[in-house]
Amino acid sequence: LARGLGNDFAYEICSRADATPEALDEFCEHFDTLITKAIAVHQNTTQETLLKMARSENRYTAIEAIKSGRLPESVIEEFAGSTDGQVRQAVAKVSTNPAILRKLVADSNPQIRSVAVENPHTEIDVVEQAATESDCHPAKVAAAKRSTKPDLLRWLAESLRTDFKADLADALKQNENAPKDVRVFAALVGPKKA
Repeated sequence: LARGLGNDFAYEICSRADATPEALDEFCEHFDTLITKAIAVHQNTTQETLLKMARSENRYTAIEAIKSGRLPESVIEEFAGSTDGQVRQAVAKVSTNPAILRKLVADSNPQIRSVAVENPHTEIDVVEQAATESDCHPAKVAAAKRSTKPDLLRWLAESLRTDFKADLADALKQNENAPKDVRVFAALVGPKKA
């Protein structure tokens, strides 16, 4: 009966705090991504429903299940080698497996690399390497936030002279492990005046 009443009704049911696990399961493969997104993050959604969503033929439903961060890591790992970039990007966001994240930092898709380096479970040596090898600005910012290597932090600070990026300067200023001269420089440097 509920399926015949339309999207608004389905969304209303699935977004209520007191939605039952049975109702959430009933609509978990709905074609409307607003509904599946609400279900994926809902506190009453069961593990079984999330697994059902992850196995859905609808890739957007599967992506929402992955992005929920509530699937077992073993299930998330199954999606790491997907040919679908949005699926790999969702894995890069929520994975806690350093080996998977290392692989995704090296992905050919720059959006996936960016998300993987920003994941706090990505090992710092992988982030630092990505910051020096690629033209991946998020890797530089992530390294500036987390690195303890003075030479790398000075190199990142020096890059602000020719290519000022406010988020990189902020990350260097806030990194308590950065040498004092780097933190001061990052606080004082600004965009070049025309």
